[in-house]
Amino acid sequence: MGAVFITIILFCRVVQHLCTKRSSCRIDSVSRFFRYGAFRHMLSGLLGLALILLAGNGFSCDPPSLAVSILSGTMLAASTGFSLAALKGGTVALTSLFGTGGILVPCIAGALLFGTPISAGQWIGMLLFFVAAWFLISSSSRIYQGFSVKTFGLLLGVMLSEGFTMLSQQLFALCVPDGDVSVFSFLSFGTAGALMLVMALFTWKRKEEGDGRAALTPELLFLGAVLSVVVFIINQLATLAAATVPPVILFTFINGGSTIIGAIVAAVFFKERLTPRSLLGIGLGILSLVIIKAF
Repeated sequence: MGAVFITIILFCRVVQHLCTKRSSCRIDSVSRFFRYGAFRHMLSGLLGLALILLAGNGFSCDPPSLAVSILSGTMLAASTGFSLAALKGGTVALTSLFGTGGILVPCIAGALLFGTPISAGQWIGMLLFFVAAWFLISSSSRIYQGFSVKTFGLLLGVMLSEGFTMLSQQLFALCVPDGDVSVFSFLSFGTAGALMLVMALFTWKRKEEGDGRAALTPELLFLGAVLSVVVFIINQLATLAAATVPPVILFTFINGGSTIIGAIVAAVFFKERLTPRSLLGIGLGILSLVIIKAF
């Protein structure tokens, strides 16, 4: 089942990359950004609530589940913000690659907290991943003249927030083995939506309110609705798979595969030219995945 879950997640990543890149080009104000994020995450939370009601098992949540869910929701909100901002100054493949770099968080935590060892070969594979990132950064700086220290900082934010999102999924699967994954998703996305709604309310008096740049257009509503569904599916299946698949394999494949998918989507749909450096970076990224799986 772990392989089936990973396959479905990678398919959802195609849709996620398409919608995220397109929406990042349509969000041109702080108020619109927070409104869009609140809409997306609250809709995903409602999907979790719908599954709870359909299952008919009632709503139960103990303190550990609540704590992990709040951590997950906070990191989901942070990841949304960092990703959308980073995409304005970096390529799709680069942003996705840094999101994959978040695997260091659950892998190191797994080794320290849960006794899940990381072999020497897997460490080499992860090191190779960062070499791939260097080539993609070099390529991105040529494609986007706006690539800067600020963009690099945003990419680090993507990596850390994605890493702690993965860690929260792992914590829930291992620390709350009998917990309801739908409840976890409902609380996680509900927390993310609530945080972004508070920020939307906090910024509603900004000057862009007067020129219409804060309102959500029909296109953004559509993109947000599609994103809410695919991100919900990804989060749900990744949490289920985390109970049986080692984190170094699970998170590397569902996020590392996402990097490759992102590069293809960007080249086909957004005309992001694949340079020799970016192709080398993608190739090394694939090799790092093979090494991590093999060892």
